[in-house]
Amino acid sequence: MKFKAFSTYVEDLVTNEIPPELLVNLNGGINLFKHREKDDEEKNYYILGEYTEDHLGACINLYYGSFKHFYGDKSDKKFKKKILSTIKHELTHHIESLAGHEPLGDAEDLEVAARIAKKENKKKEKKKNKKNK
Repeated sequence: MKFKAFSTYVEDLVTNEIPPELLVNLNGGINLFKHREKDDEEKNYYILGEYTEDHLGACINLYYGSFKHFYGDKSDKKFKKKILSTIKHELTHHIESLAGHEPLGDAEDLEVAARIAKKENKKKEKKKNKKNK
């Protein structure tokens, strides 16, 4: 899927498929970026989309390059399915934030911490094994 088709599909979802009530206070909208986005904490992970909220407001960012990296060889149907599921996922963050209760974000934070701890433990084990040889 080319970027133009990607952006047209997202625009169609936002204007025709997503209930406007879910977009309340998403004042930064849904932004599209052409590049791949790596996670700050886990350099081997690419981000498809993210919900951000700061002093300027709330928005969802989608990274076409990340979608292309993982789904570029898939059919447009599968590509579109992943776009939709990512938008739904990020909208869940938005709705939870509005409600003041963010279990999805908390669960993701725990998953990231567990993966980082696992990597650190592997590094320590590797050093320990080298020392013992």
